[in-house]
Amino acid sequence: MTTDNQASPNPTASDRQAATSSESFLAFADELVVLGRSQAAALEERERNYLLSHFTDRRILAGELELVAEYARWIPRGATVLDWACGPALPSLALRRFRPDLDLKAANFDMGRQMFSVLWDKAGVDAVPLEHPWLLPYPDNSLDVVISKGVLEHVPHEQLSLAEIFRVLRHGGKLIVTGLPATYSLVEFFNRLVKRPHHPRLYTLGGTKRLLLSCGFQ
Repeated sequence: MTTDNQASPNPTASDRQAATSSESFLAFADELVVLGRSQAAALEERERNYLLSHFTDRRILAGELELVAEYARWIPRGATVLDWACGPALPSLALRRFRPDLDLKAANFDMGRQMFSVLWDKAGVDAVPLEHPWLLPYPDNSLDVVISKGVLEHVPHEQLSLAEIFRVLRHGGKLIVTGLPATYSLVEFFNRLVKRPHHPRLYTLGGTKRLLLSCGFQ
């Protein structure tokens, strides 16, 4: 999902090429599986299991890479992009490959427990620790794009976090949200039914739109 005040993307030739090079996604995913295993070897059991659950299935990884390539065409050339609460930084890894023109930044919670230095180094980002539940260590109007992959459903206060993102985005900036758990998701329903880990906060398209509008987004 993207939200901004522009009606159409601004693709370049390289963006279009990245977005249509689907034959390379599985090969890139294979690289990431190897990279994920290398990172996992340096982690404690809890973090290792978390990482391997995201960096093992090459088909799922390829699908996520294709998604990044699709929304990359909405990102202006040379933009400053924040991978918010980046974790293993899959969006940054993909954007570094698809859009080398971008100025990538990353920030992460739980720096003591989730030090994905191998992945961050490969993505070329220096992850900044987030030491407040919603405040960001960036000046007003300093970022062109903020990417939220599987983050919003975990923050303690959605509106305060979104208002903070709105603060740091420049006029006409973009917030790109992916991975929101859906209210009508069969996976979420099944996980609740069998008491497996699940997201306590779920979203509909209409509810998400109202939430974003309440924080100033258009």
